[in-house]
Amino acid sequence: MNSPANLSVAPLDAVGDEQWDDVVTDSDAGWPFALAAWQRMIVSVQEWGLSDYSFALIADAHPLAVMPLQFNRHTRVMSSSGWGCSGPVIRNGLSARVNKRVTAQALAHAESAARAAGAIRVEFCLSSVTQQSLAQNWGVNPYLFFGYDDRSALSQVIDLTVSESRLWRGLSESARQAVSKARSVGIAADRVDWHPFLETYYQIHRTNYARTGVEPHPRRYFEGIAETLGKRGHSVLFLARSADGEPLGFHNSVRFGGGAWYHTGCSLPAALASGTNYLLFWTAIEHARAAGCRWYDCGIVAAVPSSDKLGGLTTFKTKFGGVPHRYFCCTRELHLPAAVGPAIPPGLLARAWRHLLR
Repeated sequence: MNSPANLSVAPLDAVGDEQWDDVVTDSDAGWPFALAAWQRMIVSVQEWGLSDYSFALIADAHPLAVMPLQFNRHTRVMSSSGWGCSGPVIRNGLSARVNKRVTAQALAHAESAARAAGAIRVEFCLSSVTQQSLAQNWGVNPYLFFGYDDRSALSQVIDLTVSESRLWRGLSESARQAVSKARSVGIAADRVDWHPFLETYYQIHRTNYARTGVEPHPRRYFEGIAETLGKRGHSVLFLARSADGEPLGFHNSVRFGGGAWYHTGCSLPAALASGTNYLLFWTAIEHARAAGCRWYDCGIVAAVPSSDKLGGLTTFKTKFGGVPHRYFCCTRELHLPAAVGPAIPPGLLARAWRHLLR
């Protein structure tokens, strides 16, 4: 495509969900957290204090790019998206030169909006299992070339193109034993619809977080997952039940294109010693493979083993096989006048870490 003569900016509400989501679906950077309905949902969670600045870049009445964008009044951070991680999403089929120009203009507008809102920084991320991320063969953050600082992490990703038996052999011996143990005592894990189990999920989530001393997420967040992603098949929920049919825990995977990602999960104390969480995780991986997914992202892991929560989660996640991939995260300090106030911990990245370390 030749370079468009003019690119205009239009807010999310002026674009229309169908046109907006068409760009997300058509882009190598597309991910469910870039969809139009997700932007409206996270703004509706009043506890988060988000204001929406999402916009599209328009050429000849058609959007070439969209960028989820929310300002958090508590942290004074402008991030994409305010909860869930996205970034500039550029339609496929553009030449490298046009793609670079459109990306640069999207980031420039995001920075301009951030300054006008009084933000101290702009932040965004790129899922490890988007096509754009997977194409970075040498692990170089593509947004370094637009003046962003690299704050990337590591994410454990499993290749699902192998046979089921080989996938099973990729689990550690202790993980296979845990799955078998859960099955031997009659625990079963199956896919379920979100809405009939929303209340059960939230009660277990609250119990789970109370046990670990972490503030539970607002109920509206899980309602929003069910409404915006569950109905469209982008959020796939698995439930583990005891031999008596009692719910023990949940595992929620996000899917888009060829990628799947462990999004949220919770379990009762009774699940910890029975192998339930291993059975849930294995069931989600197995189901994603059967559904035609190419990759399963287990989530953030530590490069060096440690005794903290991330270390424990790293041990758990790596027992399912896979290899570390780059989880691209970017920040840009805006260096506003001193009157804005001192720098504070990064908003999106801090919340993403807390969320991923559930």
